[in-house]
Amino acid sequence: MINIINGGVHADNKLDFQEFMVFPIGAEAFSEAIRMSAEVFHNLRSILKKKGYSTNVGDEGGFAPNIESTKEALDLIINAIESAGYSIQDHFVLSLDVAASTFYENGIYKFENNELTSDGLVEYYCDLVKGYPIVSIEDAMSEDDYEGWKLLTAKLGSEIQLVGDDLFVTNCELIRRGIEEGVANAVLIKPNQIGTLTETFTAIGMAKSGDGGDGCASFRREKFVEFGGPNGGNGGKGGDIVFVSDANLNTLLNFRYRRHIKANDGKSGASRDRSGTSGKNIVLKVPVGTQIIDEESEEVIVDLDKPNMEFQVVQGGKGGLGNTNFKSSTNRAPRHFTYGQPGEEKYVLLKLKVLSDVGIIGMPNAGKSKFLTRCSNADTKIGDYPFTTIRPHLGVAKVDDSEIVIADIPGIISDAHLGVGLGHKFLKHIERCKILLHLIDVTHDDVISAYDCTHNELELYNSDLVRKEEVVVLNKCDLLEEAEILEKKKHLANYLDKEVLCLSIDDDLQPILRLLSEKLKKNNPRKTDVYDPFKA
Repeated sequence: MINIINGGVHADNKLDFQEFMVFPIGAEAFSEAIRMSAEVFHNLRSILKKKGYSTNVGDEGGFAPNIESTKEALDLIINAIESAGYSIQDHFVLSLDVAASTFYENGIYKFENNELTSDGLVEYYCDLVKGYPIVSIEDAMSEDDYEGWKLLTAKLGSEIQLVGDDLFVTNCELIRRGIEEGVANAVLIKPNQIGTLTETFTAIGMAKSGDGGDGCASFRREKFVEFGGPNGGNGGKGGDIVFVSDANLNTLLNFRYRRHIKANDGKSGASRDRSGTSGKNIVLKVPVGTQIIDEESEEVIVDLDKPNMEFQVVQGGKGGLGNTNFKSSTNRAPRHFTYGQPGEEKYVLLKLKVLSDVGIIGMPNAGKSKFLTRCSNADTKIGDYPFTTIRPHLGVAKVDDSEIVIADIPGIISDAHLGVGLGHKFLKHIERCKILLHLIDVTHDDVISAYDCTHNELELYNSDLVRKEEVVVLNKCDLLEEAEILEKKKHLANYLDKEVLCLSIDDDLQPILRLLSEKLKKNNPRKTDVYDPFKA
């Protein structure tokens, strides 16, 4: 996150919030994140100058214009992002460091010439998050306003990251209390504050599933009878955590800021044979194609590669038994009961591999993005230079009365199987494609070497990839004379011992799409069975 506008105690202006930050989520590497953020920073400088604002910087390096409100600052930042050629959500989101303690006094937040209660400030935040792409707020409430923190977390804790910096001051006991009472959902870990690295890791690792509720030991009250028979109820089961694959999702962005997820505990049993209520299960929706990986062993626990699959990653603890369960012919008034069992705890990684019917592969600048844009509803970046595409894009192409999902895989270069050029990030998505559409730039001096470059990288990464059905197309045929095209087509077809197609900018794509659709129907008949992991 890059600090871009300062306010509060960090700047001599009217803004109450301390820091306004941009988060370059569209960057694939740190250097790219810095470049993107610098472009936005310089565009913001130009916008501020045009509006007559000062471009002096505050204590933390962001601009400190004398603007009136938080929303005006956010609007200026969004304007700068769009002026730099980027889009909200795809390339940038926003983050705030409020430092609310600086304008909190006697239970009131004195903010933008208003006096707000905790409820009022929480509603203000809800309005901000609804209207702006804010994914993180740090120190949103005063550390002295614990009830305000609880209310804020209940309202927004499932939507955005709520960082308790001043609230927790990297103290394990304060962090533990926050987890137990549902206050904030993130913390800044500062080893220089907490003391030792061991304690630091302890602070990071506190999370678990719901515990079972304790059983109850109680007795019926009968006149002249000391113990009128046991009637202690059982404790409720702790909540489970379940992942569900959702065909309507396509990113794991929601989990970027949810590092710890805890299900609810079961309630303890009560007298009169009343069982405690079970803890509510936490159901987490993820895109189809998500792999859940055990962080310790690095093994794939489950591959949610179909819609509506469910996987219980941790199970809540069993509820304890009330003393009614221990009544016998020899012990009619048992005092014994059992405690609820602790919930399971697991650290997992989530990895998303794009699922598609057809994967478009080829070297950089082969025309893959242009093909996807022409045949589908995808909005991809197109340019006549290599590496225009830096992440896979999905599109849905209509073929007569059916549809096929097509993925534009970023260009594969030499040594991609070793990770060169983010090769591993690109190649992993090809594993999920049923058919490959291999586009080759016909203007390449040697179309066979162009084909082999991509083909060999696939084989070196995973030999199963080259066994997939493949349709080979010479693209950009409008750039060469027909005789030269036919010669290259014949040369490549003889080398591959199979048909090679040709494509120009004005050609109808339906024949190629029909061919792909027919191969899909022949080799991969669609199955409608829904995977049920709970069946034996």
